[in-house]
Amino acid sequence: MRGVKERGLALMELLVAISMFTLVMGLCLFAAVSGFRMFGQTNIRYQLQRDIGAIFAWLRRDIESTNLLKTQVIERTSGDKSRDCLGFVSLASWQEPLDVTATGEPNWNRLIVYTATRDVEAGQLVRQVHEPNPGAIPLDAAYLSSFLPGILDGSIQVFDQRRLAGGIAEFAVTRSIDNESLHFRLKLSQKAVEAGAGRPRAEVLEVETAIHPRNTIPRI
Repeated sequence: MRGVKERGLALMELLVAISMFTLVMGLCLFAAVSGFRMFGQTNIRYQLQRDIGAIFAWLRRDIESTNLLKTQVIERTSGDKSRDCLGFVSLASWQEPLDVTATGEPNWNRLIVYTATRDVEAGQLVRQVHEPNPGAIPLDAAYLSSFLPGILDGSIQVFDQRRLAGGIAEFAVTRSIDNESLHFRLKLSQKAVEAGAGRPRAEVLEVETAIHPRNTIPRI
């Protein structure tokens, strides 16, 4: 009796094997791409949280060292979003002994301005510090009112400035004399890719908080 003849791989079997291999590779590739996109989204969220933390660290440090009535807010809008400007007086150094006026008020010698640029989608938050010549002009509410518009229209140039963050969709500031605080609404936005579908999306982080100036004695 003759042995069973060995037969080769049929064309249909080869096509099925190739299809299965292609399917498995496609699933692996999809999982890898989704993983990279998810990692990218997580990284963007972390970056937004880190930017929020850094912004409020600067704001708290500066605002706690001023008087609430020495602050001024210029409301600005970009479309339906707020891109306000906050300015206030401060001191270059709070080390004793402090230089004070006849009424016991600190002899303010520094202006600090926070402003968000009004780019179409999301701007930048910039902190600017201005220290005029000592004793040249008293830093009071009138000087602050005349100074801030020049910052916004670019007619006054300040060289000591720091970019705190980009992606600023909103920077809204409200001054509350009754609550002795400045209330902030800050919204950061950054473009991302949706992990599963691969569609473009905006990762948004919004924070609202209040900061209380120390209202340096005497209260004014």
